[in-house]
Amino acid sequence: MAKKGMALEMVVMMIILLVVAAVIIQIFLANLGGESIDLIANKGKCEGSRQEFISRCNSLCDSYKNSRAGDKAVDFCGTYLGQEDRNVQVDWNCDKKANEAVEVGFGSFKLPVCENMVYCFMAVSCQNLGAAGCREALCQSNTELYRGDTGKASEAVAESVQTGEKENFGCRLPDEEVKNWYLRYGFASGRGSGKGEYSRGNICS
Repeated sequence: MAKKGMALEMVVMMIILLVVAAVIIQIFLANLGGESIDLIANKGKCEGSRQEFISRCNSLCDSYKNSRAGDKAVDFCGTYLGQEDRNVQVDWNCDKKANEAVEVGFGSFKLPVCENMVYCFMAVSCQNLGAAGCREALCQSNTELYRGDTGKASEAVAESVQTGEKENFGCRLPDEEVKNWYLRYGFASGRGSGKGEYSRGNICS
């Protein structure tokens, strides 16, 4: 009877140890780098979407480099992450906080941008098609389209390249021209009165 009692105690102890171990493992995984299992999975999906976008930008850049055609430059310069659905919540840095202002880019461009408007020219180096080069390419294409009317061309460029700032929306870019990519690279001449509003003027003149 004594042996049976000891065996039963051993079984109970093993069950308790297994339960405790399971709880400890669950707590550890839930706090792994501050990320839950679901968040780790979501982060992988997020990083996959970002890499897919970068691959697409590289492909558009290759098309431009192979042809040097104006329409290929427009394709590259006007493409941004989440373009298929402008209501999508974009999380470029995969921190589970969508549509923030985050630092994106390379070289001299490394500036804050809104996650819902990360363009190819911010994420991929493509010969002369940086921010300033893209503005020039878009202006040239639209000026030709509107038969020399730089006013209409400027409006078209402003429509195709935006900051992503909106009223009652999370992202806001700096007011200083040197830190605001939209002002710094000539997509606008100054800030407007409301959030996300800019004085564009004739940027293609």
